[in-house]
Amino acid sequence: MRVRPIVARSAVAVAALVLAAGCAGGDSGGAGSGASTTATSGSTTGTSTAGSSASSAQPTSSAAAGASGVGLTKPGTTLKVGERAVVPFEYADYKGTLGLTVTSIDKGDPADLAALQLGDRAAGMTPYYVRITVDNEGGTDLSNVFVHGWDGLLADGDQAQAVSVIGSFDKCDDSGANDGFTTKGATFQMCHLALAGQGTAVTAAQYGDGDYSDKPVVWKQ
Repeated sequence: MRVRPIVARSAVAVAALVLAAGCAGGDSGGAGSGASTTATSGSTTGTSTAGSSASSAQPTSSAAAGASGVGLTKPGTTLKVGERAVVPFEYADYKGTLGLTVTSIDKGDPADLAALQLGDRAAGMTPYYVRITVDNEGGTDLSNVFVHGWDGLLADGDQAQAVSVIGSFDKCDDSGANDGFTTKGATFQMCHLALAGQGTAVTAAQYGDGDYSDKPVVWKQ
């Protein structure tokens, strides 16, 4: 379930903390999940919110499978961390095929969250960094796109509380592709920030946009 983000003020970034709806562990939200309250940052490096321009692209349809000739990963597939999924990508004039690999799920230090100034909303929470490699499988022009739809998962399968950072957060850079992401084999690295409460841990991650919204692809450690 996608829930609405609350945007918090930070000294180095604006963080959108996705609060749980009736769930102690919390649910995460992707771009376009609903209305949000926005705060400005003293030193944001960008305003790359999804939906703000054509560059903030999200996959929406399997029509983009395109010329890669590689079979797409079936919705609902479960993979191990380090394994690769192949998914369609289409947004506005952007169409192609992406390879997605969750390379690690790293436990952070609760003190890392101080830079995001989330206050009581992060009390008792531990950050986890879901690190992802995205590659251009189809070889089409996907310059400057963003890949949204990520969630951390707790051991019981519930979605972890998510933080969407707009600006600079060195521990977990969630920026998108650059203008060179136009050829087959081009790659970029991204990170999804998830929080776990006391006594819980983020043990898996999922991608659930477009054709995968009802049956996400899941990576387990």
